[in-house]
Amino acid sequence: MAKTPAAGRPSAAVVSSGPAGERMLKALERAGFAAASFPAAGPFISSLASAVPDLAAVDTELPDLGGADLALALRRNPPTAGVTLIIFSAAPRVPAEVVTGLDSGADDYLSPLPPPEELDARLRNLLERGLRGRAGPASAGDSMRQGVPVPPVIRAGGLEVDLSARTVTACGKAADLTSLEFDLLVFFLNHPNRVIARGTLMEALWKDPASASQRAVDKRVEALRAKLGGFAARIETVFGMGYLLRLNDEC
Repeated sequence: MAKTPAAGRPSAAVVSSGPAGERMLKALERAGFAAASFPAAGPFISSLASAVPDLAAVDTELPDLGGADLALALRRNPPTAGVTLIIFSAAPRVPAEVVTGLDSGADDYLSPLPPPEELDARLRNLLERGLRGRAGPASAGDSMRQGVPVPPVIRAGGLEVDLSARTVTACGKAADLTSLEFDLLVFFLNHPNRVIARGTLMEALWKDPASASQRAVDKRVEALRAKLGGFAARIETVFGMGYLLRLNDEC
């Protein structure tokens, strides 16, 4: 469940489900932000209908959308274009990934998160010099701005996935997916044209990976394929390894 912020302070949202997100949340609170946490992009996007934060700190490893993709979606939507964006990761990223994140519109890319003292100093400096969406330095009297709907949509290979409404259209036809099937599809879309091991899917999407089995993954993938019509053939089984989503631009 998302942790909600207190009023009367500049607001921040942390989008992460890992330990690095907890570190970022605590650092933002120490710096004077009223911070909320969200375990994935979907719940965060849904929250924007009621409140838009002054700052969003986005983990690179989200179960439903890449951190850079989420940053780009926020930048491309006028109501959220002024949000200060930080992308962060628990482990070092290669320079090309950092460049992609900054090119997506992030104001900073922390890879990996620095020690607490440095992270605190960076966030304090951010407050002192003023957040992107504010006319001047952030003041303690400011709080979350009026919320607006932001509907980022993934379109690929004849598929349309609305992350906020959690709806899927495959080659013009609506697909009625369960919550896990939806998350599974989004995970494939975020990792196209590469083999994904069953164990990776269990760790990313199952609430209790230790109790899951490879057969359980296979059954979920079979159920997902059955609901995607012609798109289903793009989710290929790689014998002895896992699955691969092969994308192109046609139905």
